[in-house]
Amino acid sequence: MRKRFVIIWLAALAAAACEPEATPLPVDIVPTTSPATIAAAPQTMRYGIDDAALLVIPPDDYALLADTAEIEIIPSPFDPATLAAEYDLVIGLGDLPESQRAPFSVTISLALNTALSPLDDPELAAVVRSAIQTDAFTAALELPGAEALPHESQSRQALRTTLANLGLPDGFDLSLASTGAPGAAAAAAQLAAVGIETQVSEFAPGEAPDLSRYHLILTTHSETLPAAFDASALVALAAVPVSYREAEGLTIEFTPGGLPLALP
Repeated sequence: MRKRFVIIWLAALAAAACEPEATPLPVDIVPTTSPATIAAAPQTMRYGIDDAALLVIPPDDYALLADTAEIEIIPSPFDPATLAAEYDLVIGLGDLPESQRAPFSVTISLALNTALSPLDDPELAAVVRSAIQTDAFTAALELPGAEALPHESQSRQALRTTLANLGLPDGFDLSLASTGAPGAAAAAAQLAAVGIETQVSEFAPGEAPDLSRYHLILTTHSETLPAAFDASALVALAAVPVSYREAEGLTIEFTPGGLPLALP
């Protein structure tokens, strides 16, 4: 009996050895890769522009500045050296301390509307032009680097005598609009000294109403004046530089109009 059991056990063991091995289930092998490198976003440039310079920058040039940087308006006057750590580029009207001039500069002009009474009288228009003294006007701006432009003026007494001879011993009244140009109060004071009182209205560039209803316009963009303002009656008063200071290590390029752009 025992012999028969051993024979059966050996037969079962042999049968098990002849069975094929089970095939392992397929396994998805995920290839290993290095972590993707994410490029750091370029740091946004920051420009500080003083409020006086902002008013004289042409819109097209301002748009180019705004495309390349965040712009913050800084009350003038200011020292750009104290703002070097806060801004990549500082732009101001006049010669700023420790700065350099941009190719862009502005000319402040007084335009006369000779189509509007009483300036349609050539003699009265001549009195207005002759009342402006560009040296005194430029000094009143208090902008470093501003230069008075050549202009023939007459003494206040001579102009008052002229007005009296024209039947206006007490002078006359005019309206003056400033479209962003500095010096409106200085121009009004010079006219008042000969008996011409002016009502001054100040506007940001592009925000003024119909300028043709004003007798005088103080502007830095004489090319945009309405046709009523005769170019021959334009008085160029002062040339004012625009200056800038950039952070260390930046490259400066310029807009077509001559304003600085900072590049890393």
